[in-house]
Amino acid sequence: MKGGSGKPKQYRQCSRCNDFVYAKVDALTGLMGVAVDKLEPPFEFKPMAHVWTSEKAPEVEIPSGVFQFPKAPPFRPGKQ
Repeated sequence: MKGGSGKPKQYRQCSRCNDFVYAKVDALTGLMGVAVDKLEPPFEFKPMAHVWTSEKAPEVEIPSGVFQFPKAPPFRPGKQ
C-alpha cells in the first residue's frame, strides 16, 4: 500500500498468529516500524523517536521524553 508520503509501505505479519510485527516504509530509508509489544524478553527496546504520530491509533500512548513527529522525521540514519 502507499503511505502518507505517496511512497510504498509493506506490513509484515507473524506466520503463526497473523499479528502485525513490523512495517517497512520506503519514505523512511534505513528505518523500520516495529510492534515492540509483540517482542518477548530478553529483547529490550528503547525507542529514540515516534514517527507518523498523526496516524497512531487513539488508544496508543506515546511516552514522554521521546522525539515525536506527526509525519516523517527531518533526519535519516547516518545523515545530518
